[in-house]
Amino acid sequence: FTSITTLSFSPKNLELFPNPCKTVLNIKGIETSPFRIFNVMGVLVMNGSLDLGVTRIDVSEFASGIYTLVIGNRTEKFIKE
Repeated sequence: FTSITTLSFSPKNLELFPNPCKTVLNIKGIETSPFRIFNVMGVLVMNGSLDLGVTRIDVSEFASGIYTLVIGNRTEKFIKE
C-alpha cells in the first residue's frame, strides 16, 4: 500500500510579509515543504525547508532586487530593499 500526499498551494493559504523586505522575509500558512529562492538572473541564492506556521528567512545578505520564491509548483515574487 502506497500513500501519496498532494500539497495544495492556493493564494489564500500562502502569505509573504513584509514585501518589500529588508532583513527578514516571513512565510505564513504553508505546510512543511522545501523551498528555493532565485535572483532575477535565475541563480539559486538559497534553499531550505519551510516549517509549519511562520518561517523566517534571513535575507539581510541578499542584494537589493526582485527574487522568486519557489515552493513545489508555486512561485511568488518578493522585493529585497
